[in-house]
Amino acid sequence: MNTTMFRRLKAKAKSRRGVSLAEMLIATLLLVLVSGAMVTGVLFASTSFSKSMMRSESKVLYSTLQNVIKNELANTKTVVLGEAKTDGSRRVDKFFSQNYASTLDLSSFRVIPSGREYGELALGSETEVNRLLSSSAYTYGLGAKVEVSYFESAPERFRVVLTICSTDGTELISEPFDVVPLNAVTKQYS
Repeated sequence: MNTTMFRRLKAKAKSRRGVSLAEMLIATLLLVLVSGAMVTGVLFASTSFSKSMMRSESKVLYSTLQNVIKNELANTKTVVLGEAKTDGSRRVDKFFSQNYASTLDLSSFRVIPSGREYGELALGSETEVNRLLSSSAYTYGLGAKVEVSYFESAPERFRVVLTICSTDGTELISEPFDVVPLNAVTKQYS
């Protein structure tokens, strides 16, 4: 059967008659179907790649912010504690930042732009706001938010819940970690 079809194709190629309209339409239809499948595949691959890169970048952003926050809280000497929580800790309202405060004002974590639930993290006082990382660290529209509490019972420690969110507000990473202060901490209450 293959030899018969091969002979017919060979004869068709030698003839000067050309291609019929039906053959042309079938060839065009096949080309359109194959092209459509390729476009769909490329779009799917592109979307998967973007999601994969966003997850990867969220892990890098989490790790970087975690290191900065650990350094700030481990080296603080003064904290202002707010309301008590059910887990025995108290909310941290303000603390002294050695690296980001240029005045003696106490700082608190802020989200830039203000009023949003997540965004770029900064340390701010009544007089100024200093970003923890540059804007270019928040690739793919990622944002962050942070909650800090303090356990006064031994061993005294900060509990930080750092959350990385996507552009639509979906939480990609939200994991707590503890920070043990390196210095004696003076506690004030609001």
